[in-house]
Amino acid sequence: MDYSRFLNQMSLARQPSALRELTKLIITSPFPITNLSNGMPNHLTFPFESVHVNLKNGQKISIDGTLLNTALQYGPTDGYPKLVSLLKDYQKQIHNPQMQVDWSLALTAGSQDGLSKALEMLLDKDDCILAEEYAYTGTIAILRPFNASHLKVKGDSDGMIPESLRDVLKKWSPSDVKNNVRGVPKIIYIVPNGGNPVGTSTSVKRRREIYKIAQEYNLLILEDDPYYFVQFHELEKAPSFLSLDTDGRVLRFDSFSKILSAGIRVGFVTGPQPLVHRIILHLQASQMHVSSLIQVIVHEFLAGLTLDGFLKHTKQVALFYKSQRDMTLKYVEKWLTGLAEWNVPECGMFLWVKVLGLQDTSNLITNRCLPRRIAFLHGRAFTFDDHPTPYLRISYSLIREEELDMAFKILAEAIQEELQ
Repeated sequence: MDYSRFLNQMSLARQPSALRELTKLIITSPFPITNLSNGMPNHLTFPFESVHVNLKNGQKISIDGTLLNTALQYGPTDGYPKLVSLLKDYQKQIHNPQMQVDWSLALTAGSQDGLSKALEMLLDKDDCILAEEYAYTGTIAILRPFNASHLKVKGDSDGMIPESLRDVLKKWSPSDVKNNVRGVPKIIYIVPNGGNPVGTSTSVKRRREIYKIAQEYNLLILEDDPYYFVQFHELEKAPSFLSLDTDGRVLRFDSFSKILSAGIRVGFVTGPQPLVHRIILHLQASQMHVSSLIQVIVHEFLAGLTLDGFLKHTKQVALFYKSQRDMTLKYVEKWLTGLAEWNVPECGMFLWVKVLGLQDTSNLITNRCLPRRIAFLHGRAFTFDDHPTPYLRISYSLIREEELDMAFKILAEAIQEELQ
């Protein structure tokens, strides 16, 4: 697949760092290399003797000696080699990539870091991007400096609607994209599971149709999927866009934030090698790599579990959030019935609520709820152009049951006041 139409001039201008490339060569060499090249600080000067992590499952991680030296030192930009290898194996077993080009994987400081570097690799000023009407605030923040035009694709309880995507694209012909016409879309951005903020998941049928449209119009799909392991149903998980990709047109962004820890800031991007390589070049020139210590801890944890153990852990995480959802819905139904509408999310951490009879929820949240010490997020925070919207997002990840009755009683009262 020819990626020349997708890469911007800044990305094309990036060159490998000789020092970063040499660091990887030395660290991954199967034989010892006398290193007089790198400006690595000597581990003998580090004040740390050992690191011990005790896990809730009884597992104990001890990092000392040679492993600690590795964890405290500079590492390869794409990631701690053992963790990269393990995650590639996970991707093969979970998603089974079928693309007909070489694919690779790189660690990033959370999935948003990978997404940011991908968009900065692909977009030029005033380009356009295909996405649903409401999007994650972090994605919007990345796009704003590009002044990117948002081509709104409609969605419903089954996620992005392929017919709407095709309708948005009908002003261009497939030949336009082959001729690299300026202003033609290059990217579909999608959160396929438990979308933030709307909480919906894209059906299998629609995923296949969206991928087919991407083939027709030569589009890249940015699959932002931090909630993949927080799906509530007991059925087999829907195939990812990565698993459907035969051409090499999907970049997938995974995160450990929802299943291990948000603060460790570890995510990874998977996709065709030419694109992942360009992201690595950006990483070489910015953060260099994700914290080596954190990568070693994550690797030791995962290696101690095996894939079956990891999937068992993620199932428990999903069951926890399902319980949180069900508990929240009980009080939403009690207090908001007749005042609002909502879909029941089958994944993720959010309930997307439409307040009936209200054009904009900003004043409701800012001037009626917050003074009463109850916080929700108004829907316009998730719009690309800050337009008024009757929606608000409820996060049920942290809430305790003893807080819920009063919280939604206050929200109901606030809505009634706002409607007067």
